[in-house]
Amino acid sequence: MKKFVTLILVSFTLLFCFSFAIFAAEREATGEEISAVKSGQSSAYSWEDSENHWKLLYLDTKEKAWKYAKDRWVQIGHRFYFFDANGNAMEGWFQDEGKWYFAEYDNLKRNNDNAGLVLMGWASIPDEKGKNQTYYFTTDESGRPSGILQGTAGKYDAFTVDGQQVYFDELGHADMRSVSVSVPKFAGKRA
Repeated sequence: MKKFVTLILVSFTLLFCFSFAIFAAEREATGEEISAVKSGQSSAYSWEDSENHWKLLYLDTKEKAWKYAKDRWVQIGHRFYFFDANGNAMEGWFQDEGKWYFAEYDNLKRNNDNAGLVLMGWASIPDEKGKNQTYYFTTDESGRPSGILQGTAGKYDAFTVDGQQVYFDELGHADMRSVSVSVPKFAGKRA
């Protein structure tokens, strides 16, 4: 009897793991899943920790399939994320269409709720020497991230930010001597 119970428990465990593994991959969506997402009874996406990066599996209702976000921007609520061609959420500095962006790093415990979140507005980030530099990450008219403000090579250019004139160099470093604003600090690497 003990062997029978053990066999049933092992079978149940394997079935559970196998069914989860099937759900966690790109695949066709069932009619029930599509209906549940469209009615708001179920989420249209799920985050996956690949041990090195976060990935996002989402339901593409047009193609009726679960897919990984790859080489694209994704908006979830008021938050924006960018995924590379392998489906990894970007962390740190990255470039898209010639513009520079910064996405928050996860922490060593891999439980930062803001991991991969693309910054908008003011941010203080350490440079390669560890010195904090201040940047301004712009948004377009629809509120989507549109990169940092940068001056031209060899000089600081003036931009109006939040009603104040601010000068930025070609690397996007702001001259904060004439600016009165509280700037949040972000890690320059996984901490």
